Amino acid sequence: MGPAKTMAPPDGGYGWVIVLATFLQFALGSQLMPLFAVLFGPKFEEIGASSTEIYSVYSTFIVFWNLVSIFVGPLGELQSERFVAVCATGLQVVGLIICAFSTSIIHLVFGFGVVWGCGMGLSNTNNIIILNKYFKSKVGLALGLAISSVSIIGLVQPQVVKILLENFIFEYVLIIYAGMTLISGLVGALLMHPVTRHLVTIKEEIEEDPFLMIREEVKEKTKKESSCSNWAVCQIFSLIEWSLLKDPYFLIIAVANAICFTVLLVQLPQISIIAKDLNFSLDQRANLISILSAVDIISRIGQGFVGDLSCLAKVFKHPKKFLFTLSSICLAGTMTAMAFTQTFIQMIFVVCLTSICNAGIMLNSSQVYRECFPDQFSSALGLASFFRALFALTMGPLAGFLKGYFHDFRASLFFLATSSFLCMIVWILVDFCRPKKDKPRSDTESAKVKD
Repeated sequence: MGPAKTMAPPDGGYGWVIVLATFLQFALGSQLMPLFAVLFGPKFEEIGASSTEIYSVYSTFIVFWNLVSIFVGPLGELQSERFVAVCATGLQVVGLIICAFSTSIIHLVFGFGVVWGCGMGLSNTNNIIILNKYFKSKVGLALGLAISSVSIIGLVQPQVVKILLENFIFEYVLIIYAGMTLISGLVGALLMHPVTRHLVTIKEEIEEDPFLMIREEVKEKTKKESSCSNWAVCQIFSLIEWSLLKDPYFLIIAVANAICFTVLLVQLPQISIIAKDLNFSLDQRANLISILSAVDIISRIGQGFVGDLSCLAKVFKHPKKFLFTLSSICLAGTMTAMAFTQTFIQMIFVVCLTSICNAGIMLNSSQVYRECFPDQFSSALGLASFFRALFALTMGPLAGFLKGYFHDFRASLFFLATSSFLCMIVWILVDFCRPKKDKPRSDTESAKVKD
């Protein structure tokens, strides 16, 4: 069979505008994670929140971030990525306003954990999906640029928050932050176009990427297969590949991935908390987050570039899965080292190493599903969020409990490091024992092989 015309993602072009759009959508919201203890510190002191309650607020955020993620793919197909982005921005703004006028831990759990968490979950997953639609061979670089550009905001954001906290009351600070989030998020949403408007025609003997199925085909498929197609909720659920939950390999991938990613999310605010426990000043804590953001810019672009290297694909069947595994094991080591830091200089060194590991996990976590389950990427990404929600619900509060019980932040760090390390050891053993012929092909390999 000779070469045939095939529709393919632009792998550039308007895709770089999409990179900018995802940056605007996610930039300000993502910076609240490392700044969580700094920004909400005055409120926690005002209401007398315990360590367990503080971790519970943050864990609730992670839970709802992940629970809502399963609906992002179907919503994007039935409506549009722009629709999802607008909803995400609205929820983030409302959540911050609720937090601004909170008077108890319950209000913070609802405003920050539930409402703001849902907004961040919609935005994060929507950004990953749309970038994977616009890019194929350069998806690692695109993700790296998108996430590293967020760190540019992180260079100045801690200083901005510090100035705001010194000059305004907590309520005004959050309202100002909500206003900035609204403007940035809506501009990003307006830039999001459906990928079908920018597909390019190529003459190569490759399989069409099932992930690029146009929305009209999805709607038609749903109408034919769903007996309740008139109901939006039924349409959304019918587009989810629930059969993945019966696949043992998917369950192993999802559980280990979820634990390691949850460790990353729980560990992020730990940096400023540990700095406070070590009696670092507010200036030093803010500078530490700025340094983390500066290193994030380089490490995230670097990780994205490395993930797209063809030589890595020749050595490893799933190169991004390998990078995720390596980064998770190294993060366990850096968290252990962080437990023994004493000086500000030592903390800077460990934070820089942590940034490199975080970048590998953050960039490659979603791409593990793209490599292992290319035909079911959106569903795999969504269903995996259930496991992230489960472990976020347990690991965050447990880390806070251990810190409070032993009166030492090292207890929570050792717990997180051990969890990440053991998961990756199990993951490696499963891959080693699993017959190679049973492993699903990545979408890159599927494109190269044609019967």
